[in-house]
Amino acid sequence: LQYTHIPPHSTMLRARCAARNLWRISQRRSSAVAQQYPLVKFEKEDVDTVMAELPAFNFYEFKDTAPNPYRHTTLDRSILLDSPEPVLSAPKVEVSQLENGLRVASIDKQGLMSRLSLHVHAGSRFENSSNFGVSHMVSMLSYSSTAHLSQLRTVKTLEQLGANSTTSCKAGREEITYRI
Repeated sequence: LQYTHIPPHSTMLRARCAARNLWRISQRRSSAVAQQYPLVKFEKEDVDTVMAELPAFNFYEFKDTAPNPYRHTTLDRSILLDSPEPVLSAPKVEVSQLENGLRVASIDKQGLMSRLSLHVHAGSRFENSSNFGVSHMVSMLSYSSTAHLSQLRTVKTLEQLGANSTTSCKAGREEITYRI
């Protein structure tokens, strides 16, 4: 399928159209044997034990534990004495499946940052007149209080784990995406 009129500024729309076409092609080929993914054993953790491992955090206390050794270093100087040569390799995609059927795709980009995204196949496309707007409501309630954790505790835990204000939830036409 080809789309005749797509504005040049809408690269996101092009990506969605391409993904939708790939999905349609894969549905036509559904008579092929399904790919088997390696299973990953799920171990349930106790919430109290996990919370006990986190250090106490005081939002109103600001203290500098150690002076910055690089405060007089300009950006044109390297702070590494013997900088090693980087070993570059192409990112590798691994797909596995949990016991409950959840498929996990991981890509190692060999960077200093990591990102976790959960894509739920439940966007506004799957709504009808009886539940219109529920995907938007679910995205608005993301990272809020739950039966076990308050919103403050959730935010505090994510910040202590290194997710500084990078959590987001977006509801689209095809899916709801949670990102950390």
